Amino acid sequence: MKRIKFKQMLSELKDLTYNQKQELIEKIKIVKPKNKMLALSDKPNSCRHCQSEQYVRWGNESGIQRYKCKLCKKTYNQLTNTPLARLRKKEEWLSNANEMIKGSSLKTTGEICNIAISTAFHWRHKFLELLGDIKPDCLSGIVEADETYFLESRKGQRSVENPRKRGGKAKKRGLSSEQIPVLIARDRSKNTLSCQLESVSSRAIFDTLADVIEKGSVLCTDGNSVYPSVANEYGALHKKLNIKAGLRVIEKIYHIQNVNSYTSRLKSWMKRFHGVSTKYLQKYLGWWRIIDTFQNLNPISFLHESIGIKSTNQRLMLI
Repeated sequence: MKRIKFKQMLSELKDLTYNQKQELIEKIKIVKPKNKMLALSDKPNSCRHCQSEQYVRWGNESGIQRYKCKLCKKTYNQLTNTPLARLRKKEEWLSNANEMIKGSSLKTTGEICNIAISTAFHWRHKFLELLGDIKPDCLSGIVEADETYFLESRKGQRSVENPRKRGGKAKKRGLSSEQIPVLIARDRSKNTLSCQLESVSSRAIFDTLADVIEKGSVLCTDGNSVYPSVANEYGALHKKLNIKAGLRVIEKIYHIQNVNSYTSRLKSWMKRFHGVSTKYLQKYLGWWRIIDTFQNLNPISFLHESIGIKSTNQRLMLI
């Protein structure tokens, strides 16, 4: 519908009776929007191949404007070199994004988007491809850090000796090689880093926090012996809490309660998947981070993050 006709229709709503308004509301609830396609508006900032800013329009493909670079002579569109490039049924992307925000199962997502469960699985991991690698630009001020652990899972892999029932329990009590460490670091502005570690060592943690902690920040951690050297490397003041001895807060402001709360929400959310395969764990950490970080997250914002759009000059629209 054209915008002028739509505005005219809106102006006539005030003339409807109460019963007519109720009937209209019921009709809107059951009618599924007919989105012809999902397109990108505005021009790209640069070539998707060589980053040259010299390009010209070069026709359309699947309803999306294509461009040709004057320098490298290659063609591209706004989705080129993004995880969602070449995915079909663009009209269902927003529905898929909405189900991912809700944390729906693959079966439910498939039914809502009218796609196979295998396609829903493929879409889920395409949407998560960039989210798992995103780090905050900076953690500053009071930065809390702590490790948490997830049970190793080889769900989906073939030829596994003595496979464990999904979910299940570790064979050994306490921490062991069956437990996968994850570092959670969060400042008081809710900027969050969550990253899977190979081991809980000063080198692994240092590499994970590289170029993230701002010099002069205060790093609050538990009694793990690896953090003093890490704080020293970044020029940060270290506040060590002794949870076992009951020292949970220092000077009334230094604690790790925000990280612990974030971890609790993360693990509660993860339970719906009955054990995430370890090879996908980083993607799911990024999935939860985007849900927890943005309040009232909408499908278009979720798509922006999935595609890697950061510029306000680039946006998604339905046509």
